[in-house]
Amino acid sequence: MTKIINNSLKYILLFSTIMLLSSCIKLIEIGDIQSVKITNSSSKDFTLTFKVKVKNPNFYKVTLKQIDVTVTVNNFSLGNVKNETNIVIPANCNEYIDIPIDVTIDNLFGAGLTLLSSIGSKKINIEVKGNVQVKALFKTFKVEINEKKEVAT
Repeated sequence: MTKIINNSLKYILLFSTIMLLSSCIKLIEIGDIQSVKITNSSSKDFTLTFKVKVKNPNFYKVTLKQIDVTVTVNNFSLGNVKNETNIVIPANCNEYIDIPIDVTIDNLFGAGLTLLSSIGSKKINIEVKGNVQVKALFKTFKVEINEKKEVAT
């Protein structure tokens, strides 16, 4: 009987600790796009790699699990982009990190001209709206992104 009570107390303590840690999660901040590079391009898709300021004020790492954003380059919408990802943000991070986003082009002609003209310029106007799903400890939550900026390419 005592063994059953001790095991129950262990599980209650473990559950309480998990709940306490989960309630202490501070939201991370994602914003301030510093630059964008086009990588891994093919005839219908390519990867945009954003250098983005990420602030994780927590004492533990968090993981970006899913990106669901609408990307606009020089006022031309590249459409909604939804990527599964596994980018780990270290504890107490306040720095720029690379976030790759895979883009499939539906309107190849319009997007192709926009991107080709953008590659030659040193700066482009970029707008990213949507959210990123973040996993911290045992909890998953969404962080909103709404950035519009002229950035280096």
